[in-house]
Amino acid sequence: MESSVCSTWVYLCMVIIMFRNISADPDPPASYTVHPQQISFEHAMKVCSPGVLTTLSTQQEVSEVLQHVSNKLLNLNQNKFTFWVGLRSLKNECVVPSLPLRGFKWIQDGSQKSEVIHWREEPKHTCTSLRCAALQGEFDGTTVTRWGLIPVTCRNSYQFICKLTPGDRETPCVLIET
Repeated sequence: MESSVCSTWVYLCMVIIMFRNISADPDPPASYTVHPQQISFEHAMKVCSPGVLTTLSTQQEVSEVLQHVSNKLLNLNQNKFTFWVGLRSLKNECVVPSLPLRGFKWIQDGSQKSEVIHWREEPKHTCTSLRCAALQGEFDGTTVTRWGLIPVTCRNSYQFICKLTPGDRETPCVLIET
């Protein structure tokens, strides 16, 4: 009896996982949350879990994130902003001025993919320190008018933007043995 119940649960979990994979959109839309709390990069990464600090790797993503920032700033009555995004250069990884992300990598997947990135301030040419990047810009009361990345120490405190994909919200099928 116990064996057949266990087998049924395993089969059901496999069907759910297969159905989820078959019916899933190849690039499911992400959702973004803008947090006004000012905290360190490491703390922001923990708060965003199971998601991540946002990437800005595509034009569509940049547009969506800037729209969310605009909506949040409208409520906060701010005209300048700085938000953590999920971009970092680890110690012993050199800044490369010829690359769009200057040698920084997205923490979500370790990539250096970027369709449209603007640096407001160029990173210093270094290979010896951990550096993070923040999105900095200005808001005219309705939209973000100027924006770009700035390289900063990861210990600074800024507001932050989390990115969740539908997979981040799902709980896996777990078989608990009794």
